[in-house]
Formats: sequence, C-alpha cells, structure tokens
Amino acid sequence: AGFGVLVYQLLIYPFLAKYAGLVKPFRSAAVLSILLLATYPFMANLYGVELKVLINIASLLKNMFAVCPFSGRNKLLAYYYLYCFV
Repeated sequence: AGFGVLVYQLLIYPFLAKYAGLVKPFRSAAVLSILLLATYPFMANLYGVELKVLINIASLLKNMFAVCPFSGRNKLLAYYYLYCFV
C-alpha cells in the first residue's frame, strides 16, 4: 500500500491537480472514502484469498484518498509563498 501511495502522489495526483484543479480531487476523494468505508461491513462475508486481496485494495485506496488533501494543501501553500512573498 505504501508503494501505491508513492506512485499515486508522484504520477497520478499531479495530472489530477493540473486538469481538475486542487479542490476537486479533494472533494471526490472525500466522497469516495465515505463509500469505501461503507463497504467494510460487507467485506466480513468474504474469506481466504478474496478477503486478503480486497483488504489490500481497500487499504491502498484509503491511503490514496487520505494523501489527496495534504498534496493539495502543500501545492496551495507553495503557490501562496511563491506569489505573496516575492
């Protein structure tokens, strides 16, 4: 899950921020994380390899959604410091 978050932050998020702006990915990540958390009780019905694979995917998605607000905030702060203190 950690490697997936690194790939997301370095490769996927910059394109999202470029084309959708800094706030829209945050909003969509918030909605998708709520939907992901709503699926947790249904995962209890699975067992074996299916459960392990699904838990790993859910962990990866949850971590990617959690990183999204911090990446956007860091970019906003960088823009603020770059243009306001020059």
